[in-house]
Amino acid sequence: MKPGAAVVHVVNWNYDAGSDAVQRLKNVRLRLNLSALGVAGAAEARCFGPDTQPRSLPITQDMLTIPEMDLWTALEIARK
Repeated sequence: MKPGAAVVHVVNWNYDAGSDAVQRLKNVRLRLNLSALGVAGAAEARCFGPDTQPRSLPITQDMLTIPEMDLWTALEIARK
């Protein structure tokens, strides 16, 4: 942890142990409490997930949309 930065882990609970597979989710919308995370005013997050390239996602009015995710995604949010 460092001042002005936060990491949020998002987990997809649609895991099926019988088939060892997860249902891919699309357009996952998150409302973030940026003040509580210590990153008030942050305008973007870096999104990391398994088998995907890191990408930047915009944060608008404390809302963020993850276009697609499998089992998990990590968001790195930093105050500029």
